[in-house]
Amino acid sequence: MTASQVRRDGGHIAYEVHGDGPLVVLAHGMGENRASFRHLVPLLVAAGHRVASVDVRGHGESSVGWPSYAPAEVGADLLAVVRDLDAGPAVLVGSSSAAAAVVFAATDAPELVSGIVQIGAFVGQPKLNPLLRVAMGAVLRSPRLFGMFHKTLFPVHRPADDAAYRLSMVATLREPGRMPRPEGWSRRSSRTGPPARRRYANRCWC
Repeated sequence: MTASQVRRDGGHIAYEVHGDGPLVVLAHGMGENRASFRHLVPLLVAAGHRVASVDVRGHGESSVGWPSYAPAEVGADLLAVVRDLDAGPAVLVGSSSAAAAVVFAATDAPELVSGIVQIGAFVGQPKLNPLLRVAMGAVLRSPRLFGMFHKTLFPVHRPADDAAYRLSMVATLREPGRMPRPEGWSRRSSRTGPPARRRYANRCWC
C-alpha cells in the first residue's frame, strides 16, 4: 500500500491507514518500520478501528537526517499524523523506544489522545555499563547484526513471515542514513520540558 505523508520541520513522516472507526496510531521501535505491526493491524481493523501505522522518523519511508530523534519530537510526529487525518482523539501505541514518545504526545496534546499503550517500553534514559554500551553500539551500526538481534526477540514463536520481514528490514537499514545511531535517540529534545519519566508520573492514564 502506498504510504501517505505529513510534512514536518526537517522532513516528512510516512504512514498508512486501514479501516474505519476510532483512530489507533502505531509507532514501532528503533531500527524497524511500520511493517512490524503487519499482524496487529488486521486485528484492530476487524475490531472496528481506523489504524494508522507510522514509519518513525529516520525509518521506512520517512525522511532521514533529522537533527533529533528524541521522544518529544517523535511524539510530535504522531500528533501531526492525528491532525493530518483530522480524526482525534486517538489511542497511541508505542513499542520499545517509541513508548516514551506516546507519553510526550499525550501530555503535550491531551485533547488529541484518548489513551496510550506501551509495548516493551523504556521511558527513562537507561544507564548502560561500558561493555553493554560497546555491544549496543556495534549492533546499531551493523544492519546484519541488528537483523540477528531482532531474531532473538522471537526466540520461540516467530511468525511465518519473520525471515522475509527481517531481510526487508535489513535491506532498508543499509540505505544511506537509515541505520539508527544511539546518539540520535539519546539526544535531548529541541524543546524544553521535564523528562518523560517525570511527565509520565504527573498523569494518570486509567
